[in-house]
Amino acid sequence: MNLESVVEIFEKEFSSKNTLEHVYEISRYHRIQGSQGLIDAGNYIFKQAKSYGLSVKKITFKFDGVSEFFGFTTPLGWDIRDAWFKIVKPHEKLVSTFKEVPTMVIAHSPGTCGEVFEGEIVYVGYWKPGIFRKVNVEGKFVLISERPYNVFVEAARAGAKGIIVFKRNSPEPNAVPYFGLFLTKKEARKYSKTIALSVSEKVANEMISAIEHGRDVVVQAFVDAEHRVKQGFSIVADVEGEREEYVGFIAHYCHPSPGANDNASGSATLIEMARTIRTIYDRGELNRGEFGFRFIWVPEYTGTLAILAKEPSAISEINFLINLDMVGESQWKTGSVFNIIKSPLVLPYFGNELAEYVADIVFKKEQTFSGSTRTPKIKYASTEYSIGSDHDVFCFARKSSIMLNQWPDKYYHTHMDTPDKVDPEMLKMAGVMA
Repeated sequence: MNLESVVEIFEKEFSSKNTLEHVYEISRYHRIQGSQGLIDAGNYIFKQAKSYGLSVKKITFKFDGVSEFFGFTTPLGWDIRDAWFKIVKPHEKLVSTFKEVPTMVIAHSPGTCGEVFEGEIVYVGYWKPGIFRKVNVEGKFVLISERPYNVFVEAARAGAKGIIVFKRNSPEPNAVPYFGLFLTKKEARKYSKTIALSVSEKVANEMISAIEHGRDVVVQAFVDAEHRVKQGFSIVADVEGEREEYVGFIAHYCHPSPGANDNASGSATLIEMARTIRTIYDRGELNRGEFGFRFIWVPEYTGTLAILAKEPSAISEINFLINLDMVGESQWKTGSVFNIIKSPLVLPYFGNELAEYVADIVFKKEQTFSGSTRTPKIKYASTEYSIGSDHDVFCFARKSSIMLNQWPDKYYHTHMDTPDKVDPEMLKMAGVMA
């Protein structure tokens, strides 16, 4: 059987409807690393994989702010229940609530312990080391662009009530960006009196304009959040082959709600891929090969490093890996291109060339004007290795790994990464190709 026939079998069985339903379900959870939402999303994935008759297990670890894997410390667990932020001077305006904008509280921010924090805004532009030795921020809120962890630590040391972070030159000025602090246990205790918020570039510019015109800007904020040790886990599900060797697939299931493309799309596609392969084998449409298929869902980096440290055979038994990270974009909405990010040249393997060949089969479905050849249905490209997701850990472990990823995405890491930006046909093409 040739490769084109194999692709046809997968195209026939793979359900874009199923995958989109998984995207919507996973997007419901606020999946910050160390949160209950992450646990709930992981349990949903585990239940789905188990229902398909796969051999499934959890590899557990602690979000305790102390445990280390290869020099990386897990953040202390964190849950948030409610929050709001408003301007009270020079005019009153409710800016955001957690229920409407989950990214408004920077992940792992301390809470206000039942109080409402009020303070004047101090705009400091860009962060640089030692900036608060020259600017008095005690009892105030610091407005600054990006670098949230560095700003938070220095502002907390200087006695600030909070930091308010925004992203400059945002492709979507109304979008509230996602940032994370990933605090250790020691840091969470040491800096517990300062909160961290995120606002859109549009709101930030409104406050900056008022300050530059000589008006005081005073804000209030309430954050109902707490740090505590939480369980974390990675999920490993196998479709067995003739030998205990596998082709691996991985997707991270963390990130704030909705996080539809990043990365409910990859996690959902992996669920449907597992169902599809198991169904095709059970029907006898394809014979089991020498290699099995191993599906892995992780909290990004943390969960992959935990596997490598606690159960290295789960990685050593994999010969080649494909990472699915942001694969479902509606390209005309997000402005993205489907990228095949190759394994580094120091890890030679046929997977790079095979991925490009299969992509041509899956994506080139339309005829040219003359009808003499075929043209792609989507924008896609093959690029050299670049870092940024869980394939990095596999490359570190000397396993050839590629990543399927859509980039750029103007809603990336914002509260506007919603399921309506997901294209079910794109989910299917990504899953069939992988």
